Amino acid sequence: MILFIVGWAARWHRRRILKNTAQGRELARQRGVKFGRKAKLGPHEREKVAQRRANGEPSAQIAKSLGVSESTISRIKFASRQYTVDMA
Repeated sequence: MILFIVGWAARWHRRRILKNTAQGRELARQRGVKFGRKAKLGPHEREKVAQRRANGEPSAQIAKSLGVSESTISRIKFASRQYTVDMA
């Protein structure tokens, strides 16, 4: 019986923690807090990458010149002077 009560209390406490953290994250989002890692390249740099890729420059060469990995460059897609970042 004592173990049942201790287990129930632990589950209840865990649910409260999850609820409170979810609430805190939602309030932070409403305030405009950005979650996650900061981008390695800024908007100006991403635009230059898109231009260089549109000109046919290899991703490896662009990555080396900017000091980032080739996968970072390959996630930046170019489309008529506008860039998009594929996060998949």
